[in-house]
Amino acid sequence: MTIEKKLGDLELKVMSILWTSRTPLGVAAVSERLQGERTLAYTTVMTVLVNLFKKGVVDRAKRGKAYLYWAREGQDQLARGLFERLVSGYYGGQVEEFFAAFLRYRKEFKEEELIEIRRQLEELEGQPELESQTPQHAISV
Repeated sequence: MTIEKKLGDLELKVMSILWTSRTPLGVAAVSERLQGERTLAYTTVMTVLVNLFKKGVVDRAKRGKAYLYWAREGQDQLARGLFERLVSGYYGGQVEEFFAAFLRYRKEFKEEELIEIRRQLEELEGQPELESQTPQHAISV
């Protein structure tokens, strides 16, 4: 599923909580986990979860009088949809322009980050569909 609606900062924080939870969560549990970052009313958290449900990002099931919520997609799936929108909307579908802009924005990387980026690129190089579409020299950091 591609996410067509933009997610706000608070919605992304709630999604992060749902992604790291091993079980579906009620409003009170999400609210409790958010309290370390900021104080929010129970009804605010409930509204955010209902909005995420309406956007199709989370699912829910009624347990007693309350709903339990869980992410419909993993973090990587949601990020893929957001990246696709970003690349097509801002960079005319040119992935290399997006990547170059990211590198210009970030400018400095920790050694561990560069190692992980190189590892990810090497892993992509080993995928058959990528090898047939992309010259070997095009994938380097």
